[in-house]
Amino acid sequence: MSEHPQCDGTLNDNILNTSPLSQIEAQGESGKSGKKKQKKQLEIEGEEADELTKYQPLDLKLLTFKPIGSNQEVDIWHASPSDFHAYVQQYAKGFSKVNVNIWPLAERLALVNFLWKYCQEHGYSFPFRQHLVPDVDAASVPNVDENTDKSAPEAE
Repeated sequence: MSEHPQCDGTLNDNILNTSPLSQIEAQGESGKSGKKKQKKQLEIEGEEADELTKYQPLDLKLLTFKPIGSNQEVDIWHASPSDFHAYVQQYAKGFSKVNVNIWPLAERLALVNFLWKYCQEHGYSFPFRQHLVPDVDAASVPNVDENTDKSAPEAE
């Protein structure tokens, strides 16, 4: 079993909850003018976050890893919370704001994007394997409706 190098700088860092709701709650309510400022700040942060994220939600189906003690690859989307948690603890710690018994997909995505960015900035290999979706030309896909007059036994 090959081991990935640990992203040493993330081992003791808390993973930030990047959802807009948590940022508003953290800032507290400061009146009407404060809400406008919060909204503007969230818009700016949202634009910056879009530039910094590599993966989107459906990409979690294309990113795989081998759970500890297993030779079978699983994708992040379908991995059990316990398998995902055990695996990512090798690379990051401090999931105090994440329900690790559930590991919601949004939190998995935030962690994956955080790890990707960190590994890129510090020269570490990314701990997940990405499978590419093949490009399919619609013209090369056979039309299954052309031979609908034959029954299944006749088609053999």
